Amino acid sequence: MILAAEAGIDQIIQLANYGVLGLMVLAAALGFVEFRPSINRLVKENDRQHAQIEGLVRTYEERVIPVLVSANEMLARLAEEERRRRDRRDWEEGRG
Repeated sequence: MILAAEAGIDQIIQLANYGVLGLMVLAAALGFVEFRPSINRLVKENDRQHAQIEGLVRTYEERVIPVLVSANEMLARLAEEERRRRDRRDWEEGRG
């Protein structure tokens, strides 16, 4: 039994010799560090952010982009009307 305890201590010392990585493995093995809750929290946060991004993309596709397209069409019509007025004015003044 003493040999088993000494062997266990030797393994712990051997892991600690690996530096920070050895200490992390040792802490995880002994239960001092539990990664699962942190991983679950990060996965939930990631899922929430993806849902938020998808909502924003949907909003842009359904509302923002159509408004921009119609505004662009209206500006193109106004620019064409202004060009025609300018051309007519130039023609009437004999510059065209």
